[in-house]
Amino acid sequence: MKFVRYWLPLLAFAGLIFSLSSVPGNQFAPLFPWLPHFLPIWLVENLDKVIHGTLYAILGWLVLRALAMGSSMAFPLAAAVSFFIC
Repeated sequence: MKFVRYWLPLLAFAGLIFSLSSVPGNQFAPLFPWLPHFLPIWLVENLDKVIHGTLYAILGWLVLRALAMGSSMAFPLAAAVSFFIC
């Protein structure tokens, strides 16, 4: 049960990141033509970095959650391992 609750979401999200990493960034722009109208120009110019950081922050949280709750690892050690993994 711990695998399904803690490790499966992590593996699924890591698979999503892996699959999205093969798509060039300019192929995502046609999917959201309205987006630049609602965001400041500095954010539009750095949107790939913001999305990248957000996805890896979520990945870090999922790794931390899986290590701390899905195994017998103590939380401080799980946080350090999560940081170095991501």
